[in-house]
Amino acid sequence: YTFIVSTGDTLSMDMWAAHLELHPNSYVDISVIDGKFRPKAVLNGNLAVRTKKVELADVEFEELTITPEAPYIKAEKFSFGSEFAQQKLGNFPIAITDIGMTNVDDRTGLKFNLKLNLVKESSGGFAGETGLTLFAKSYEENERSAGNTMAWKYTKLQLILIREHLS
Repeated sequence: YTFIVSTGDTLSMDMWAAHLELHPNSYVDISVIDGKFRPKAVLNGNLAVRTKKVELADVEFEELTITPEAPYIKAEKFSFGSEFAQQKLGNFPIAITDIGMTNVDDRTGLKFNLKLNLVKESSGGFAGETGLTLFAKSYEENERSAGNTMAWKYTKLQLILIREHLS
């Protein structure tokens, strides 16, 4: 069974403190394996992350696949979208250099490598390379239905050491 997914607006995704827009080629597939239904969502679109500490806009994703079996969530491809999109860490402008996913125990993370601009180029150009991961934790939720459903909740932002570079 295959269902086409469509929304009129952006969706809030508590998982990574993100808002996302799905493209029309997103779908949900439900297979029957050994007499059991096995759902799989394959999502294409873009997302924006906005927390008190970080602002990341126009992050494109392809084949973000969600299943009830480990690793639960994986993505085929991420891209940075527009280089003119406003990206910030604290009050400092950043540029995304790489995006990926990581799975640690019952957490899944959206991982970014970044260039953090500490001083404008016109003032001497002082920047650093850093990384951050937005983690979400999975938990079983009984309240939504008679059966268990897997749910994800944003848990923390992990910042990786800043390496300095002088222009």
